[in-house]
Amino acid sequence: MTIIEAHNLSKRYQIYEKKTKSIKEMVIQDWFRSRVKGEVWALKDINFRIEEGTTLGIIGANGSGKSTLLKIISGITQPTSGEIQIRGKVASILELGAGFHPELSGLENIYLNGSILGLPKRKIDGVLEEIISFAGMEKFIHLPVKHYSSGMLMRLGFSVAVHVDADILALDEVMAVGDSYFQERSAKKIFEFKERGKTILLVTHNLDHAERVCDEILWLNGGQIKALGRMDKALLRYMRDYYDQKILEPPIPFTMEYATMCQSGRLGSGEVLIHKVVVTDGEGHEARTIYTDETMRIEMHYTAQRPGMDLEAAIGMARFDGVGILLEYSGDQFRNAPRTGVITAVFSPVIMTACRCLLSVALNPPGKPYEPYDMHMRFYEFKISARTKESPKGIIKHPVRFELEEK
Repeated sequence: MTIIEAHNLSKRYQIYEKKTKSIKEMVIQDWFRSRVKGEVWALKDINFRIEEGTTLGIIGANGSGKSTLLKIISGITQPTSGEIQIRGKVASILELGAGFHPELSGLENIYLNGSILGLPKRKIDGVLEEIISFAGMEKFIHLPVKHYSSGMLMRLGFSVAVHVDADILALDEVMAVGDSYFQERSAKKIFEFKERGKTILLVTHNLDHAERVCDEILWLNGGQIKALGRMDKALLRYMRDYYDQKILEPPIPFTMEYATMCQSGRLGSGEVLIHKVVVTDGEGHEARTIYTDETMRIEMHYTAQRPGMDLEAAIGMARFDGVGILLEYSGDQFRNAPRTGVITAVFSPVIMTACRCLLSVALNPPGKPYEPYDMHMRFYEFKISARTKESPKGIIKHPVRFELEEK
């Protein structure tokens, strides 16, 4: 059953010349109609359908319309044009502290939020202890929420939202706030909600979290839908677009000082340019996740200023915590290279164990790694995973032979 359906949905916001500070200014500006400077369409003629029980990740750059869409679905704001049909009760946690009255206590705000979501007092009474316990707010529940930290506000808001037994749960960057313990408990609660066949809408910039939780992805760009479909294919399209945009910036001259400090950058002379890097699995399909014991290929598509140049390829990998995994050079095997081509590094089998990896690639003259033509430092991201539940420990899964000899 379709639980949410949008037809030509649009939302326009007006831009004002300056913010009013008093009722007098509001009256004067409204009278002369001079404060409207322009307009921006947060959403523009979007159409989509969401089936009941779907967990939908909503991704896109800041300002792409993600939060606006959730506000419309949650009934907080109305569309400028078009229509949206929602079948069921929506519980949401959007902006930090939204729906909370700062002067009321945490306990009073639980009842306030519950009544806004349509729950009678007796039902709130029935889940009150669970809400407080899950949020870990026993010591602070009678304190006005204006004294709460951002993490406390998020914990309480999330706890209310997941305990009201709604049909649709709308979450805006809920995993971005709070400590790791709360984030893990929240993830488990989301999975419980999912297992009960509920519909979840999750705005997130964390693609790993989206990949772990979501069935489908809605990618918004400039208020319009750029992709809507299966999670794996949509995320690949999103990442490919991100890399293609990032690589438009030309390399800057290499210096050891800058390279040492640089967390992510593009350095080099520009005599050879790497214009595309693709990580593929053993079947040649572009992938974000590569599996231990299988094959990985890293393709560097390049264009040189002239044919016949000598090239050396370099591959570097590091975990997200900064621990280096490998640094390999091709040596002088690519002499007299064509002007355009693809250099591929083949890992078969992959012996790295489960981790998130940052990939660096470079092309330089043979034996001169500090004179790169084009170096992409920690530009690319992918994951190493295991097919089995028992993931190998350590950084690599090295082949080992055990022997027994009688003495």
